[in-house]
Amino acid sequence: MTNGTRAGAPPIEGRYFEPGSARAFPARMTISGHLATISFDRDGASHSSVREVLAVGARLGSVPRRIELEGGALFEAPADARIDAAGDRESRMLARVFDLEASWRTVAILVVATVVSVVLLLLYGVPTLANVAARMTPASVSALMDAGTLKTVDQTLLSPSQLSVERRQALADRFSRLAMQAETGSVPLALVFRSSPIVGANAFALPGGTVILTDELVLMARTPDEIDGVLAHEIGHVEARHTLQMLYRAAGLAVMVGVIAGDSGQMVDTLLAQAASLQQLSYSREFEAAADRRSVELMLAAGEGRDPLAFVDLLDRLLEQLSPGASHQGDSFFSTHPGNPDRRNAVLTHARSLGWGS
Repeated sequence: MTNGTRAGAPPIEGRYFEPGSARAFPARMTISGHLATISFDRDGASHSSVREVLAVGARLGSVPRRIELEGGALFEAPADARIDAAGDRESRMLARVFDLEASWRTVAILVVATVVSVVLLLLYGVPTLANVAARMTPASVSALMDAGTLKTVDQTLLSPSQLSVERRQALADRFSRLAMQAETGSVPLALVFRSSPIVGANAFALPGGTVILTDELVLMARTPDEIDGVLAHEIGHVEARHTLQMLYRAAGLAVMVGVIAGDSGQMVDTLLAQAASLQQLSYSREFEAAADRRSVELMLAAGEGRDPLAFVDLLDRLLEQLSPGASHQGDSFFSTHPGNPDRRNAVLTHARSLGWGS
């Protein structure tokens, strides 16, 4: 190789324009270093011209490449021409990329590799990063999130509790005994009471350790253990930072949808958004199952003969109220919570593994 030019480089077929002329001649060009030798026929006579290469146009789709020559002459080469000239603005790596693009097999491999990478990132990368981010979030930040969320839901969905002071105090005392067994680190646990015909019988945990219990759920419960099991379940969510993880996972999925979809159109955006939604469903089932197991552990650790399965009885009645027959249905792919028969079996198995009932 001399002056950066490949030895034995084949000539390039194209069109040659003489200086100041718009007339094109079929021609052949060979390049050595900075110099190009152009052979062409004009008016039945063969001609040859040696000119310095000043610039080589970059590849742009199927647009012919323009090689600017000394004196204002121009050579037009095919779009896929390999031009080894000192003035070529393409790096060797870029040229290799264009070669790869020309192979459908390479493109197919790259597409498959990209899909696999996205799936792996979706299944493992985003959850792992969300878990790390959730556990690194300072307690002061999650406390601010709790305060803002509670203020919003108090203005829109919730109203002050109508339970008696004595009833609330008794529930708070039982909650405190469960909280003593919890491992929430620097995140303090707090139980607040609200009423809401809109939300109905429910309990849910906020990122900063606030657990909201509705009057409707208290009134539906038949035993204190049913309420304790639900509260222990919510404490399990706080311990594992599930709410924060869901927030971070949703943010990560939103970023992925934006990066992948770009401006590709409404159809692709919709498909990717639906894929993200399905992934979020599996996240929810995963977290619910983990919180169920932690509920069993906290109930048994708190002692006093608490029944770790009692909360499943409460959920059965709640599901029957919302949808008759639902409490007997198994797990569904589109369900955000484990089906109750499956849930009961899983809770019972975990409780027995810890020595309950033996």
